[in-house]
Amino acid sequence: MAHELSFVELRSKQVVNVIDGKVLGRICDVVFSRQSARVLGFVVPGDSGFSLFKKKGDLFIPFERICKIGVDVVLVELKPVHGHHELLDKPA
Repeated sequence: MAHELSFVELRSKQVVNVIDGKVLGRICDVVFSRQSARVLGFVVPGDSGFSLFKKKGDLFIPFERICKIGVDVVLVELKPVHGHHELLDKPA
């Protein structure tokens, strides 16, 4: 059974990396494809915190890297690279 999820519900959840257990923050944006109207991924703010304007350090998490959306957390799988998580470019 599918469960619909609003952005308000989604942004209240912590994003946790299952590889190292690090809390990455809360979702600040959702990226959609205009052509297919599908979710491409989520954006978590960089170290500077939430901003209305996207910063270069924001972390884009592709939908394929989302393992589970739970009641309290969103589990993702990102490999740590040089002490930071891989920064993935947002789709154009």
